[in-house]
Amino acid sequence: MPITVIDSGLNNKISIDSDSNAKSNARISVSGNDNVVMIDSGCVFKEASIRVGNNCSITISKNCSMNKVDIYCVDSAQIKIGEGVSCTFQSKIYAHEPASITIGEKCLIANNVLMMASDMHTIYDIETGERINQAGDIKIGNHVWLAAGVNVMKGVTIGQDSVIGAGSIVTTAIPNNCVAVGSPARVVRTGTNWRPDLI
Repeated sequence: MPITVIDSGLNNKISIDSDSNAKSNARISVSGNDNVVMIDSGCVFKEASIRVGNNCSITISKNCSMNKVDIYCVDSAQIKIGEGVSCTFQSKIYAHEPASITIGEKCLIANNVLMMASDMHTIYDIETGERINQAGDIKIGNHVWLAAGVNVMKGVTIGQDSVIGAGSIVTTAIPNNCVAVGSPARVVRTGTNWRPDLI
């Protein structure tokens, strides 16, 4: 079953590679205007959902596997997923407000991972009325493994070749080539890399 596109807005550009479309089962719902959604070749979507608001950009590069992933992009946000990324089951990638989520190449995103570039609601100082929880970009480097149940919060950068342990909540930057675990996530080992097969 191909990708179903429901475009209720104006001036939207939705480009889906024919091979990816033929191999996929997904739904793209565009409720607003002036959006760009691009899906490159070799991608497979299984029961995936992409929801788009206004002035957004979503780019999914070649050879990505998206299994029951939920992508939500609204209010001038951007999501870019690099080549060869695999989302194994029921992960959520949410970009709200003018913020971005960038996922590098060959990342492994395990079951029930959550990425959020915004808190979705306002927290403010009661004396000044000033908002204190602004949105922040998420940047995930190449070849990062996010284990099951990881939460990646707004403003976080995760360096390439790193591993985030199951159930961790990432609230601060994580460097390259390390293992980080916990809530909040802390580096427990450096000088590491990973590979998908067992040796």
